[in-house]
Amino acid sequence: MYPRDLAMRDALDYEFLYNKRGGFFETVITALYRGVVREGDAVLDGGAHIGTHTGPLARCVGPSGKVVAVEALPHLAEKLREKFPWAKFPNVDIKSCAISSSPGSTSFNWVTNKEE
Repeated sequence: MYPRDLAMRDALDYEFLYNKRGGFFETVITALYRGVVREGDAVLDGGAHIGTHTGPLARCVGPSGKVVAVEALPHLAEKLREKFPWAKFPNVDIKSCAISSSPGSTSFNWVTNKEE
């Protein structure tokens, strides 16, 4: 993508000029946490979806750190487990649940005919 030590302003300019896939937001987020997350840190990837940030975060925290990837949709949590098997990624913990400020349960709807 771009060098890890690229300044944020330069990263934003790079993405604006060169990213043809429309991943500007994801690249900005990645650049932000790569500047903050360090080896040995523990981080939460809330709404992990298919692991767009789970893998890069796992590399940032290294083997002494921890990434907790939370995904509420069971089929996507299963995809995460396939993509990040514990044997290869012992620093990634995948949780199939939702994040809330209070305990309880709820329901929500999602589009099922859209390709993941």
